[in-house]
Amino acid sequence: MPIGLSGTEIIYSIWVVILKIPVTLYSLMGSEKMKPVDELKDKIAASCKILHREGHHDYIWGHVSARESGKTEYWMKPRSLGFNEITSEELVLINYDGEKIGGSPISERHGEYPIHSEIYRKRDNVNCIIHTHSFYATLLSALQKPIDPINNDGCLFFESLAFYNITSNLITTKEQGVSIAQCLGNNIAMLMRNHGIVVTGKNVEEATAVAIYLERAAKCQIMTLTVGEKVCLNNQEVKNRLQEHFNSDNLNDLFAYLKRCAMKSEE
Repeated sequence: MPIGLSGTEIIYSIWVVILKIPVTLYSLMGSEKMKPVDELKDKIAASCKILHREGHHDYIWGHVSARESGKTEYWMKPRSLGFNEITSEELVLINYDGEKIGGSPISERHGEYPIHSEIYRKRDNVNCIIHTHSFYATLLSALQKPIDPINNDGCLFFESLAFYNITSNLITTKEQGVSIAQCLGNNIAMLMRNHGIVVTGKNVEEATAVAIYLERAAKCQIMTLTVGEKVCLNNQEVKNRLQEHFNSDNLNDLFAYLKRCAMKSEE
């Protein structure tokens, strides 16, 4: 302490130092970056809540998975929980054979894991997979109609949408998972007849956006079928829309916005 301070001034100086300790510790803790695996799990949980809010919920059914690039195991939403209930703590870590190797000790692995495992085996560029039973896309799958580039949403699936017609049952075996991956090919999304959708992305942000755009495009397509003739965008217009609207920066911004909305709706 500087010489000449009174007793009151000394006590005040000590209290200032003490009061600064929690703030300093908080700053140090806040400055630490989240580990990549924890960030990935946080994004999966956020994706689940976003999908619930955007009309992809079907009670406790549907699932999201994601992996760290190059890994041979992935984190997945467990069975028996709704999208809106998921936090990073509920996720399970499984390998391509469906063996649970980490994550929540009380969460159970979902039975349709072969969808995810076999697509990951086949597609090195895919790090997130989403399967839901969204209303309009499932309806469109029953009509066996393609998605036309009527608006921005539809452009994303122009010549990049597969159709799975082998079965409408649950995909619970390796053989069924292989058939899903083969049918999907290099497309970003697939309609499963009378069942739902499978969408992919290089990350959680992209796959979540694809799922949302697919449902919106399917709704637009269904509504267009009820009013008669339609006018579609031409090939150059589709190309322009893809470059303008569906770049990584926009998709990351969209995910951040949707996450804020989902978090706010829970308050």
